[in-house]
Amino acid sequence: MSAIPVREVLLSEEEYLRGEVTSDRKHEFVAGVAHAMAGAGYEHNTIATNIVGALHSRLRGQQCQAFGSDMKVRVQTDGHVHHYYPDAMIVCDRSGLAPGRHWTDKPAVIFEVLSESTRRIDEGEKALLYWKIPTLVSYILVEQDKVQVTVRQRDGGGEVLTGRDTPLRLIEPALEIPIGEFYERLPF
Repeated sequence: MSAIPVREVLLSEEEYLRGEVTSDRKHEFVAGVAHAMAGAGYEHNTIATNIVGALHSRLRGQQCQAFGSDMKVRVQTDGHVHHYYPDAMIVCDRSGLAPGRHWTDKPAVIFEVLSESTRRIDEGEKALLYWKIPTLVSYILVEQDKVQVTVRQRDGGGEVLTGRDTPLRLIEPALEIPIGEFYERLPF
């Protein structure tokens, strides 16, 4: 999703979190500024839903849990706090979750669905900040206009996956998913 600046008034993290609970729109929080999120289209929503579904079914009975785009990820860096809404994520460190809290700061895997309007932020700003999270093992970028998934690993490894039968192999948690599952119900 693309972020559109709402106002340039600095908010505290507490003000942002209180307002977000009652807001009719999602906002990402970047160093004191709330940015309204633009709505996503059919392809984006289909892929994001498919990712969460594929993760959920494979994580049954395990410590790790999948979340969709309503759970925020919190990043602290250089004295600033940021809250983003990834399209999907896996949390394995349960200490990063709390009842009533709408965010975690301990994801193991983050998925972002790329579009022309989100690519620059997802590949740039968010990628740089996400790697400041000590528990993050993998950052997965999923194209919305073609069957292609880019995997980035904390250890510097990575790969570009194409072809519906090509498996995405995650390190933590250890699981495998044919990337075609992310593109179910889409014509390409």
